[in-house]
Amino acid sequence: MAAILRAGPFASSGFPLRSFLNEPSEFNSLTHPVNCANTTSSSAWPWRYSLTSSVSGNVHTGWNETSPGNYTSILNYSFENSASYETAANNFSVTKTRDTNFSALVNISFQFFYQANDDFEITIDYDGSISSGTSGISNGITVRDSYSIIENTSSDSADGSHKVTLPRAIVPSGYQVSINSNAFKYELPDPTGVNPTNKTVSATLGITF
Repeated sequence: MAAILRAGPFASSGFPLRSFLNEPSEFNSLTHPVNCANTTSSSAWPWRYSLTSSVSGNVHTGWNETSPGNYTSILNYSFENSASYETAANNFSVTKTRDTNFSALVNISFQFFYQANDDFEITIDYDGSISSGTSGISNGITVRDSYSIIENTSSDSADGSHKVTLPRAIVPSGYQVSINSNAFKYELPDPTGVNPTNKTVSATLGITF
């Protein structure tokens, strides 16, 4: 089989596809590394990926009496996100967590381009959890990739491994996988009671070569 002309080291998913780009000076959500199939042993062509993550949520901190006997919850919202280009020398995983007594959303995403003379496989490893639930917690964990929804559950945990076959690609082809773990407390105690119990919302996403 004829050799493939190496593209990259980065490519852009904008239109038209640009296959021969250098690494951006700053993270660009449309520009991702180009890999040689699932080969992680090459120092000349290291296996790289775009990592994005976000952790957000509301914390119930007390009550506001809007009128005699009527109360609304006082919520403190926070949001953190990150984006970077990472190198994988072998199998890898990323974990993010958020403590909350009201609501939280944790997201992790990997994205990359690849070229390959033949079809090849990678395994997506995932683990999402919301620590021991109590009444009033509505949970959701979703794992999806470029081809399908891998997991979608309303339980307080989901973990597994999903094998993906990526087809032969002469021109760089893109792939993306993500996990979302979220919890939302739709019941709160009486204002004369205690604040809701803290929960830990966690998400782990990894790739095995």
